[in-house]
Amino acid sequence: MSDRYYRSRHWLALREATLRRDPLCVICARAGLVVAATVADHIVERSRGGADDLCNTRGLCASCHGQRSHGGEAAPKGCDASGMPADPMHWWHGSTGSRAKNSWQLSGSDRAHHPKRISPPSESDFEAI
Repeated sequence: MSDRYYRSRHWLALREATLRRDPLCVICARAGLVVAATVADHIVERSRGGADDLCNTRGLCASCHGQRSHGGEAAPKGCDASGMPADPMHWWHGSTGSRAKNSWQLSGSDRAHHPKRISPPSESDFEAI
């Protein structure tokens, strides 16, 4: 961090406002994780013309900021509500990086070849005992 701006009063105030607004890492939060934000990150980097403004900052944890600083956007961590990895490029989503379909979302011809057939719950599954 050789840029003198990051030692200025403006940056310190902007950093404080960003972390007050985003107390949790916004990338981890998208994946359903609760991780404290410790870094105020420029969404569009200053070197690429990003503004030194609250609307161009977000709170990140040190891990997500480190990933972003070394090659782009950090991958979301954890799993979504269905149990699939939050990172769309995870190998469980297939080689295309697109979300894999559940077996009940497959067409009839595909369903017959699906190795692990899972049926969605029916109303009878929820009957009172």
